[in-house]
Amino acid sequence: MTRKSKYLLLLFLGIFSTGTLNAQWFAMEVPVSSNLNSVCILSENSGWIVGDNGTMLYKVEEKWLEYPKISDADLYAVVFNNKSDGWVVGQGGTILHYDGRKWEKVVSPTEETLYSVSFINPARGIAVGNRNTILLFENGYWSKGGKGPMGNLYAVSSKGDVSMIGGGLENRSVPLMSIHNNAVNTISKSLDPGYVFIKGLTVIDRKNVWAVGMPGSIFHFDGYNWEKIEPFKRIPSLNSVYFPNELEGIAVGYDGTILKFDENRWQRENVPTEVTLNGVSASEDNYYAVGDNGT
Repeated sequence: MTRKSKYLLLLFLGIFSTGTLNAQWFAMEVPVSSNLNSVCILSENSGWIVGDNGTMLYKVEEKWLEYPKISDADLYAVVFNNKSDGWVVGQGGTILHYDGRKWEKVVSPTEETLYSVSFINPARGIAVGNRNTILLFENGYWSKGGKGPMGNLYAVSSKGDVSMIGGGLENRSVPLMSIHNNAVNTISKSLDPGYVFIKGLTVIDRKNVWAVGMPGSIFHFDGYNWEKIEPFKRIPSLNSVYFPNELEGIAVGYDGTILKFDENRWQRENVPTEVTLNGVSASEDNYYAVGDNGT
């Protein structure tokens, strides 16, 4: 891979509608070479990316610019409730908040690394991380919530009154768990995925949930039962999944893998990279994927 291609962000130009898409992935220049772990696109001209060593990028029109570093921690997830309310979590319990003008560090009740964060609404959120750590955001503060089964928790997704949490631990099966009405002290088992590490989750609604993980696995919940989807003989490990609507979605992972869900089936995408992809997001006509080496 050339040096230039290591400083790129993958962008997919297409239309979020059923039918064949006459579109493709191409690379965008970014000003960093650190691993990029999560992306949140707010609109065609606005979005944020976070990565290792405190990397934070923001989008202005067609350019990605580097935000002044406020932490040296590896940052693993970024989410926005609206353009003036953003959250980032990461290494050592790091929590950052954006108020529409600037990012600031927030007091964290844990030193365990946090891998994922999601909000039911701006006043109620959940973050998860190492050693079955679950944090709850209520009344303007983060506090420790109930604990799930032993394991590292890598993914959380919320929609309406439902949150789903997934994770993994070597030589141990960690169940995918559900939380209703944000009651983190009443976590219930939803699926035993075997020895799959659940790395990405998307709750579309209480009757439509997607989960992906490593080794390469895709699970779908239809409101009644979980099904393991096996569209190909072999899938590289998957790190993230995103559905802008119930009909279309994207999953990304190792070896530059991008899978697109369209017309009720998964298809492999042709992508100009073989690096590990860690995060995916979308806005209007575009999907964005981010990964290692500033990809």
